[in-house]
Amino acid sequence: MDAKGWYPPGAEVTVEATPAEGFVFDGWTAPAGEFVDANDATTTFTMPAQDVTVEALFNLFEFSCPFVYSYDGSKYHFEHEAIPFSVFRALENTSYGNLRMLNAVDGKYHISIREELDEISFVNGFMVSAVDYPENTSVKEVMVDIYGNPHTIKERITPDKFNDSKGNSKLEEVTQKGVLVSSNLSLMDGEYVEAYEATFNIPEYAGEDAKLMISAQKTEIVNQVATQLIEKIDGKNNLWWVERVLDTPTYKNITTDFVSIFKMWVEIWDGKEWVKQGEIEAGMHLLEEFLVPLNLNIIEDKTNNIKVRLRSGAGFYELDQVSIDFYKNVNMDKQELVPQEAVFNDEDDVKSVIGDFDNDKRIRMYQGDKIDLVYEKPLLGEGYQRGVNAKIKCTKNAKVKCATKKSQY
Repeated sequence: MDAKGWYPPGAEVTVEATPAEGFVFDGWTAPAGEFVDANDATTTFTMPAQDVTVEALFNLFEFSCPFVYSYDGSKYHFEHEAIPFSVFRALENTSYGNLRMLNAVDGKYHISIREELDEISFVNGFMVSAVDYPENTSVKEVMVDIYGNPHTIKERITPDKFNDSKGNSKLEEVTQKGVLVSSNLSLMDGEYVEAYEATFNIPEYAGEDAKLMISAQKTEIVNQVATQLIEKIDGKNNLWWVERVLDTPTYKNITTDFVSIFKMWVEIWDGKEWVKQGEIEAGMHLLEEFLVPLNLNIIEDKTNNIKVRLRSGAGFYELDQVSIDFYKNVNMDKQELVPQEAVFNDEDDVKSVIGDFDNDKRIRMYQGDKIDLVYEKPLLGEGYQRGVNAKIKCTKNAKVKCATKKSQY
């Protein structure tokens, strides 16, 4: 604010808020007195007959992105929670989800991107792909992996063993749909890492790769730990410069490595050591299934079994089912669809923004905002089945208080 000092009751004081880079002004607040327009960054404040602190509210980065819904002909289904760890612009990334419930209506696919939380999203790009595969190949569905590559799924082999860090068997829970596996470790007791170990028998037909499927979601503990870290650096007042520093080439990789502690690592045992295969970025609002490709070539002895380890912060994740498919992918035909319509809040055409992942434009979405998309359903060849997936690139902000000045009469 550009005004401070002593003012008599009834004095009209001009106040001005200038957001730091990475922030958006979101209004004024004071315990007494009146603003001409509390939503204007430059406005007039009328002094009351008491001391007051006038605060400017800004928007700050947080932990999730908007929700992706698909339409089945009767209702919309929540299918993908995008980039829950894109806290800073430096961490803007692309996530991938499967649209299992999507059905065409009059030859059109309908998809909706919605901001339902009290946060602000910045959507840089969104794309839908149709993946066709031959019938009569025993393929049950197509899934996209954590890197955006499609895979055909023929089987779901459950583990023979599934133990937590203390050696307790969780096999019964992890092989029953809807029964969640939670960590019994406690961060308060100094138990910081949970590592589940799964053992699968390797069939004779196994090739060089396998497809691990994990249904998971993060818990509130992740947000609690992240909030504590932000408070350590006085995040309400300092994250604007943290955002600028971490977006530089020198620190961007360091930031990415740091945020990975909030993810679940997937590793396989090669006979000598655990080898990382990928990371899962699950959200808190949807129990979502992820596919992580496994490289079996690095395993010294594949005659008996394969060991997979799922490692994360203690209590950070809940798991539903874990399974694996050893079959090779069948031939697939992938088509990237171009939206016929992309309408923001039933008014603005945003096709040019949402279809380009490489531009620097973003669609700002507040709570209650939505982007409705319509795609022409491609012709499906005779003797083929189809799976549909989506990818989205975005970051997220949340509302907090920051940077106050004091005016007194």
